[in-house]
Amino acid sequence: MARPTRTDSQIRTHLETIILELVTINQRMPVIGLRVSQARERTGLTGLLSPALEELDDVDGCVSTIKAQVTAALGLLKE
Repeated sequence: MARPTRTDSQIRTHLETIILELVTINQRMPVIGLRVSQARERTGLTGLLSPALEELDDVDGCVSTIKAQVTAALGLLKE
């Protein structure tokens, strides 16, 4: 098996950093959603905060897609 090039190693490092940041986002999203949901219930601002919860779900889906793409790109790099 060929050794990874310096460029491949640098790309891998960048992609792994992206994965770590996405993991952080995935960990925080449920807490943010809970806070928005609690604010909606406590304040009665359903019309304002319900769409915000839907948008958080959209962002969560986007983060999952990005994570899958970065993981696929990592798989294509030489070990």
